[in-house]
Amino acid sequence: MFTRYSRLYNQTGYKGCGVSVKCIYANARSMMNKLDYLRAEVYVIDPDIIAISESWTNESISDSELNLTGYTLFRKDRELDIKGGGVLLYVKDCLNASEVKFKSDFPEQAWCKVKCNGNRELFIGVCYRTPSENVYGYGIHAGVRELVSEISNKNFVLFGDFNYRGIDWASNGCDSSVSAKARFFFDCINDCCITQHIDFLTMDKSILDLFFSGEPDLVCNVQDLGNFSSSDHKLIFCNLDIAAKTATGNKTKYDYNRMDLHGMKAELSFINWTSVLTGSIDECWETFKSVLLKLRHKFVPVSVVKSKGKVTWMSYKAAKLVRKKHRVFKKYKDKDHPTCKRASRVASCEVKKAKYNFERKLVENIKKDTKSFYAYVKGRARLAGVLDPWLMVRT
Repeated sequence: MFTRYSRLYNQTGYKGCGVSVKCIYANARSMMNKLDYLRAEVYVIDPDIIAISESWTNESISDSELNLTGYTLFRKDRELDIKGGGVLLYVKDCLNASEVKFKSDFPEQAWCKVKCNGNRELFIGVCYRTPSENVYGYGIHAGVRELVSEISNKNFVLFGDFNYRGIDWASNGCDSSVSAKARFFFDCINDCCITQHIDFLTMDKSILDLFFSGEPDLVCNVQDLGNFSSSDHKLIFCNLDIAAKTATGNKTKYDYNRMDLHGMKAELSFINWTSVLTGSIDECWETFKSVLLKLRHKFVPVSVVKSKGKVTWMSYKAAKLVRKKHRVFKKYKDKDHPTCKRASRVASCEVKKAKYNFERKLVENIKKDTKSFYAYVKGRARLAGVLDPWLMVRT
């Protein structure tokens, strides 16, 4: 759904950007304390793809805690017992994205693929290369070059923070002070004929966050939206010039509360399991599962679940101030300008205030409106990707 404001992000001025898949990227430097701010940005911009580097997530943080309504999450945490790193990739459910793993053993990367019209596949990825060789060792530099070489012959877009200083991407050259590792990376990009699309500073005086694509015209309308919350990196927007195959926003699920239990029991009573379950254990399991799935299809009705992308606690004022922050930064292009700093501070405070006021009212009215309270709690606790009990593999 496009609002009047979100359409501003599609006024590209670029030929060939009529079909736009909207993307945002940010180096978060810890995502858990910025999730509400991310939800506010998503509410305002309505992106199709969200890429996050330096999520600082680990195995103790479940997918449900990172869940964004209406999006499929792909993640890769830092598996070492060292704070930092990690990447997150959110893709709208309607794009039907599926996870992809490449042969490269580069540690912090997440990939998925979507179908474009014409059945061509687009690979979408996000990665993070730590600047410290104490984490993964010197081999991390060769690892990122191997990843680049592996994906170079595919139709792809890659977002990430690569932490290579001294490369002048605007003029496609290197400074005299550039390190040998950064030069090797730059030469690898050129040798593979890959296009880099960011030509403005993304952190202090450096271009560390980069957008790569296999086709020069795939990425367009790259915009600097100012710093992402309290992170010292920019929130960056772009359009992808593709026509992606999309599915309806509504999902279907089996409603086990309305299943015809008596009919199913009656049909099960006629099955001679001794003659049906023959062969090895695996063959018996497949036969048993097939019987159950056929019974489910026959006796369990299907209901339609409408996807709701709205953030329930978001107020009109909070969304308006986030939009204002974008407009102010677009005017001054300086995060340290007093007006930009004030707009960012006010927007962040109003986002926190909107959520606090919403939750406080839920608690105050719990005796009068228990339904709204428990619906909100259930939504917060809902697992991303709950397993269907009929499809659970035996252990």
